[in-house]
Amino acid sequence: MSAPSSDARDGFAGDGWSHFGPAEGPGLGLRGVGRSKERAFEQIGLALTAMITDPARVHLRGQEEIQCAAADDQALLLAWIETLLGRMAVHHVLFGSYAVQLRQGTLEARALGEPLDPRCGHPGLDLHRVLCDQLSLSPGPAGTWRAEVILSLGWPDDGPGCDGAA
Repeated sequence: MSAPSSDARDGFAGDGWSHFGPAEGPGLGLRGVGRSKERAFEQIGLALTAMITDPARVHLRGQEEIQCAAADDQALLLAWIETLLGRMAVHHVLFGSYAVQLRQGTLEARALGEPLDPRCGHPGLDLHRVLCDQLSLSPGPAGTWRAEVILSLGWPDDGPGCDGAA
């Protein structure tokens, strides 16, 4: 899934997410841009989901409440990404919508989604083996916020793909 939901590159004045290749080494870059810091957190959550499937195709059948706390906003962004990865890996769920509220070092969010469909198998990303690197959270033009992270991905050696082939 490399196509962004909207143009989240430099100069973007609304909400959107994108994937990008890191300048050096392996991995996958995630970018979330929003009209507020909260929207940037929501958009990077969608970019995370898009590593596995198109977030627009996720049925919003279930809801999980998520809380994180950290010393600063950048650490809070890391806690958010790690919490989402953990929920996806442990609960075998995909999220297609997020509502984030930030207050003085705390994040409260509602994530809507559905269980992974075992009939598809999805790409087989081992979410237990994803590491976050090169994290940034910064204000942009016209009051926008940009959240970025490079993920080192853990792909299993074997397992079914979406076509069912081993």
